[in-house]
Amino acid sequence: MKTSFSRDIFLLVLVLGLFSASCSGTRKLNNANDLEAKKLDEIYQKIGEHQLESDWMDAKAKVKYSDASMNVGATAYIRVKKDSAIWVSLRKLGLEVARVLVSPDSIFVMNRLDNVYMKKPIAAIREYIELPANFQVIQSLVYGNPVFFSSARPDLEIVDRNYKLSQQSAEMKSNYLIDEDFLLRKVNLHENRSGQSFAVEFDDYQLENGNQNFSYIRMFKMNNPDTGDASLDVKFSKVVFNIPKNIRFEIPDKYTRVD
Repeated sequence: MKTSFSRDIFLLVLVLGLFSASCSGTRKLNNANDLEAKKLDEIYQKIGEHQLESDWMDAKAKVKYSDASMNVGATAYIRVKKDSAIWVSLRKLGLEVARVLVSPDSIFVMNRLDNVYMKKPIAAIREYIELPANFQVIQSLVYGNPVFFSSARPDLEIVDRNYKLSQQSAEMKSNYLIDEDFLLRKVNLHENRSGQSFAVEFDDYQLENGNQNFSYIRMFKMNNPDTGDASLDVKFSKVVFNIPKNIRFEIPDKYTRVD
C-alpha cells in the first residue's frame, strides 16, 4: 500500500513538473495570407525569441488527478531554481501530504502520510512515462519552452490559422499546435514502443515576468495500454519569477525508504 501510494504520488508530481508552465511572447498576424507565408525557420526564430529565462520560479496551483485507481485533488506549490532544482509540495486541507525534489541527477519523493520516501536516478522517469527526459528537458517544460524530442526537421501545416509542427522518429511521434500569436496551445506525444500517449492543452494566457504570456490553465490526457487512461487538470492562482525561495528538502531519520 505504501509503495503503491508513493508511486502514484511520484507519477502525479512528475507529470505536474513536466507540464506545469507555458510561456511565450506575442505577435499578431494580419491575415490568412500572412499566416500561410510564414516559413518554418521564421516560426523557430519567433519561438526562440520568447524562450523564458528565469533564475527562479514560484507558483501555486489547484490540481485534480484521476486514473483507474486514484481520484484526488490537492494544492501544489512549485519552485524552480534554474539548473539546480525543481521542488514540489502537495497539500490537502492545509497539511503537506507529499514533497518532491528533482535535481540534475536524482528524484526524491516523500510520502508524509506513511513516513516513507523514494529516491530514484533521473533516468527512472522512463519507468513511469516513456519520454527521453533529463533535468534540462524537465526544466524547459516547466518554464514552458517547447522541447523537440527529435533532431529531425518538423513538418509544417496550417490548421485553422494555427501552426502545426510534427515530428516522427523510430521512438516517438509528436506534434505541437502554436497559434497565430506564437503561443503554445497543444502538445501530443506518442511513444512508439510502449504505445503510451500524452495530450496537453494550454489556456488562459496572462502576461507575467515582463512581457511573457503564462498559461494559467492546463488539461492533460494520458493513455497507457497497460494501465489505461489518466487525466490531470491544473489551474494556477499565483506565479512569481526571479525571487529566491526556500527549497529545503530534508528526509527525517524515521522515514523508511521504499523503491
